[in-house]
Amino acid sequence: MVTVTALTASGQTATSYSGTLHFTSSDANAVLPADTAMNGVSGTFSVTLNTAGSQTVSVSDAGALKGTSNAVAVAGPPNHFTVVAVTYQQVIGTPLKFTVTIEDSTGATVTTYAGTVHFTSSDSKAVLPADSPLTNGVGNFSATLNTSGNESITATDSSNAAISGNTGLLPVSGPATHLSVNGSGSAVTRSFKLVGVAPLDASNNYASSYNGTVHITSSDGAAILPADATLQASAGTFQITFETAGSQTVTATDTVTSSIKGTSGPITVTASSSPTITSGSPPNGVTGAAYGPTNTNYDLCRKDPQTQFFTCTPCVPDTFACGGGGYPACPRRGGFTQTCVETITTVGFQVTATGGLLPLKWSGASLPAGLTVVAGFAGSGLIKGAPAAGSAATYQAMITVTDSGNPPAPVTMTYPIVISNPPPPVVFPSLLPGATVNQPFTFTFGVESGTGLAPYSNWKESGTLPAGIAPLSAAGVLAGTPTMTGAFPIALTVQDSDGQVSAAQDFTLQVYAHGFKTTGSMATGRTLHTATLLGDGTVLVVGGYPGATTEIYNPASGTFTLTKGKLSVDLFRQTATLLANGKVLIAGGTDFLTGQPVATAELYDPATGLFTPTAHNMTVPRSNHTATAIAGGKVLLAGGFNGSADVATAETYDPATDSFTATTGPMSSPRAYHTATLLTNGKVLIAGSDDPTGPTLATAELFDPGTGSFSSTGSMAAERQNHTATLLTTGPNSGKVLIAGGADNISGAKATAELYDSGTGTFTATGSMAVQRYYHTATLLSDGTVLMVGGLNTNTVVELYDPTTGTFGGTGELQAWRYLQTATLLKDGSTVLVTGGNGNAGPGTAIATAELYQ
Repeated sequence: MVTVTALTASGQTATSYSGTLHFTSSDANAVLPADTAMNGVSGTFSVTLNTAGSQTVSVSDAGALKGTSNAVAVAGPPNHFTVVAVTYQQVIGTPLKFTVTIEDSTGATVTTYAGTVHFTSSDSKAVLPADSPLTNGVGNFSATLNTSGNESITATDSSNAAISGNTGLLPVSGPATHLSVNGSGSAVTRSFKLVGVAPLDASNNYASSYNGTVHITSSDGAAILPADATLQASAGTFQITFETAGSQTVTATDTVTSSIKGTSGPITVTASSSPTITSGSPPNGVTGAAYGPTNTNYDLCRKDPQTQFFTCTPCVPDTFACGGGGYPACPRRGGFTQTCVETITTVGFQVTATGGLLPLKWSGASLPAGLTVVAGFAGSGLIKGAPAAGSAATYQAMITVTDSGNPPAPVTMTYPIVISNPPPPVVFPSLLPGATVNQPFTFTFGVESGTGLAPYSNWKESGTLPAGIAPLSAAGVLAGTPTMTGAFPIALTVQDSDGQVSAAQDFTLQVYAHGFKTTGSMATGRTLHTATLLGDGTVLVVGGYPGATTEIYNPASGTFTLTKGKLSVDLFRQTATLLANGKVLIAGGTDFLTGQPVATAELYDPATGLFTPTAHNMTVPRSNHTATAIAGGKVLLAGGFNGSADVATAETYDPATDSFTATTGPMSSPRAYHTATLLTNGKVLIAGSDDPTGPTLATAELFDPGTGSFSSTGSMAAERQNHTATLLTTGPNSGKVLIAGGADNISGAKATAELYDSGTGTFTATGSMAVQRYYHTATLLSDGTVLMVGGLNTNTVVELYDPTTGTFGGTGELQAWRYLQTATLLKDGSTVLVTGGNGNAGPGTAIATAELYQ
């Protein structure tokens, strides 16, 4: 029966409804009412569904009103029984509860079933329920199975044998009569083997009702056996460790009923080996220094697709077993996302062993204080640490490796290890910077690397110090303000933590009449900038890293002030050239934001304090290039880095046309970090260069403004980059070019110098500087000497080159350690302004201070 109710749009009963109802159904075989008029709220109608499954009934009228019933489960005729046991494991003589459900072909319960169920079993001794009807198609029953094995219960319609079903095979067992011990195969002494024990009944079926305690014995009287354990309705697994090689068995016995027992098949037991240390003797060591070499090992780490865990296996880099160089480096252990090669670096001596049961454990005794033995790479041991101060002696170190056997098999090797003190400390440097009379002086002495053992103490100085300089401090600092000039010999010693005293190191503290004093600081720290003397005697400081401002230094007040304008692009490694019209050409450089060289150029006008872009850009981007004022007021711009390589191109800037023009021909080699020097004959000497693809260059060439082309000249005696080149103006070497310092890609920084003679086109050696210098400055003073300032590895030592004697001598030190600074000769011809640069904290530590040499 179905009830149809008319509803409003809001779901309320439509009391005024009147219409004719038409019935349809998802069941094509349904018997439906004829179209029927309904006046009022609702009506009840008879519907007969004849197709099994989920069916619905729908109603509509001529006014487009319609509705559909909920799904109705329609059962077909009985097709089969489903018989389900409440428990899977059965015990003989124990009632078995099960459920019988009559279903149609679709699996739907036939609630109208009126037949009778008859029960049978594969167990001929089973006690079964009597024939019985079902209630709403379902019945709950109990039976007792009495035969051990796999048995089943079948339900059959008493009138139609085609309608049936069964439980499937159910394991039925009786009481346990014996035990099964599954332990055949092989084993290794001192390494445990797992043995399974299961209770069985007389028919060798699993006795699920067993709840006893078993005792384990073995034919190996020395075996390590587990404690008695209770098996609660399940089998048990026991850990056996054999200690005797040969054929052995394991027996399990019930602790109450000794007849319930079982013995394994024969187990072939092989004797395990003890570990053997295979590495050679550990090296000797030095107090205070890391012990042993640096070792780099590699693991290929892969993800197991089954477990999703990573396993790492030692491998040889760039071989097939190590990924053939095609796998990325692992980010860190535990952070893998793909197959990768993990690099493991250790410092110490790796001790290796073979044999034994893994994993191996390492330990040490009678080691020098400060050394220990820890787990190393791939099962090795690692002797690591730093021998402590006072531990210098010969040790009979005992290194022990212990395997994981039960009992373990430790093996100990005794190795002599000699720990010695480092050489006695050696005071450095060998050269003391010069002091300047009436200017602050400070210098901190240190100890040469590889000598002595820190910390250091008992610094002592002997000799006569100039007035104003305090005695050497306990920290090795010599400081004060000397009030007299002269040479003052002193000797220094220092003691290390092992009590070793250095040999006396002789120094001469030279106090000079000339030297450096501090002046005002710039607004920002900068390096790789430019500083240009203007016509009015002030100095224009432009760009640099990371400075973005432009400043003017006023010698009269000793202060810096920001210019009115600034560059349109923040630059470093640009050039700045004073033009005949008083303006300054700022050309090329590296854009601070993009890190790329630019081809732009700008003009600074001292009259307005503003920067204006030139009418045209350079022909190519340039950074680390040179700019040289040449005849006709033009500027030669040569070489540099274009963003991908050094270039050999060159061009000239003409202020008259405000434009750049490529030279007739390029240089003979690409060059950057080179020098360009205007000679007395109007030509320009181009010397040296870095070479990213090979050795630094020693070659040189000449630019002729008359032809606009380059030609080769003699080569320097040494390859150089980041050196200095200065045209000498006095003495027998007047007109020659002093090439000093620099570095090459092989031997590094240089202290050597040489002279270029434009008359012969050759270079000849001249005196060497006292210290190696590159990234330094060289400034020609009015007296013809050349002031060498700063550079890497120079501390604050400053030198003067005398063109008459061809030698370098000392002068007063810098107030601050610098490299990549600027040095500008002021209008008086004897004062040099030094600005910025990197400080002694290293790259990226641009400083804002400035000082004057007078």
